[in-house]
Parts: sequence; C-alpha cells; structure tokens
Amino acid sequence: MAYVASSHVLEHIANPVAAICEWYRVLRHGSIMYMVIPDRRYTWDRYRKLTFCEHMLDDYIKGVTDSDATHIDEFVDTVDWSEYDPSAAPEDVPAKKHERKKIYHSAVNAGEIINIHFHVFEPSNVTALLNQLNRHSETRMDLSIVDYEELFPISTPNGFLIVVRVNKTG
Repeated sequence: MAYVASSHVLEHIANPVAAICEWYRVLRHGSIMYMVIPDRRYTWDRYRKLTFCEHMLDDYIKGVTDSDATHIDEFVDTVDWSEYDPSAAPEDVPAKKHERKKIYHSAVNAGEIINIHFHVFEPSNVTALLNQLNRHSETRMDLSIVDYEELFPISTPNGFLIVVRVNKTG
C-alpha cells in the first residue's frame, strides 16, 4: 500500500480537482490520501465565501493552472488582514492590498505561478467534493472517506484531517 500526505496544500492549488485526480492516478487500490486542510472558520480566510464543488469542478474542466488571476482580488480584499499581516497598521491596509494585488496580477501576466489561498474549505465542501468526484463523468473515481478529525492538529487546531481510501478494480 502507498499513500499521499498533504498538509495545508489543497488551498494553494488553483485546480484542487486536478491534484486529487493525479493523486488518485498514482495510487494503487487500497492506498490512502491523508489531507490536512485549513478550515476557513479558524484562519484568516474566515470572511471569504466557501468555495462550492461546482466551482472546483468547473476549474478542472477549464484546465485552470496556478497562474490564474480569478481569485486574486477576492483573496486580497477579504482575508482578515489583522491575522494575514499583523504588522500592518489598519490605516496602511488599503495601500498594502493595492500593492499585493499589483504584485499578483503582474506575476500572472508574466505567466508565473502565484501563492495564494485560491479556494477555502470546511469539512462540508471537501466531503461534498469527494462525493462528486465519485459520480462526475470527467473524473469517475472511487474514493471512500475512512477517517475524519475536526480541529486538527491538536497543537494548532486550525484545520481538519480527512483520510480517504482509493478503490480501484481491474
């Protein structure tokens, strides 16, 4: 048996369905995916809207890459800046937002990969996404959730753990 372990990675991937598909592809029957994913309710993403499964599936179908500008403005405008950049004085935040957007958009225009939280997660949208991947005509996976732990890790409970078994026949 083999496994994939990811911790605080999925939110940094513009196309999380493509990542899960690749993990599924390389794993054998009975293998495990361990995913620790930040829960937006306990991070600087708390004010952002939850990303729906349909959006992530649409990104997959469109072949979205990590050089994608779609989420830049929403990310910069709605993160909790008191946690994202605690050193920023409240009166400096608008200028910092403007500068951050400029940097990210310039990088995307140059074809570079950017490092933001493209999507935000809670257990509900991750479990819904995994269930959708089992049924969606573009992915057709057989994944089963075998373990789940909310408020993970215990030392810094800002995420959740979801353990998924890869089922393959033939």
